[in-house]
Amino acid sequence: NIKVILCKYVPIAEYPWRKGVHPAERIMHLNALITAYAEKEHLALLDYFTPLVNDQNGQKADLTTDGVHPNLKGYKALEPVTDKVIASVLK
Repeated sequence: NIKVILCKYVPIAEYPWRKGVHPAERIMHLNALITAYAEKEHLALLDYFTPLVNDQNGQKADLTTDGVHPNLKGYKALEPVTDKVIASVLK
């Protein structure tokens, strides 16, 4: 009776410790695959991408410490999304 919840990856435009690597396109492709799989298998999906994304497919500056990891405000933005999906799965 384990409830499965899949998660979309957070947006990342560039890794500060690995300049020149631009993962945004790969992350968006992976998120599309995760979404399609969740729909096909009727699994819950937590969208951690949309609340954090900016217009360059990275994280909004005020929601991250380094463009990769959310800061406290970023985690607060993810909290209602997380709570909503977990509540729906536990019904």
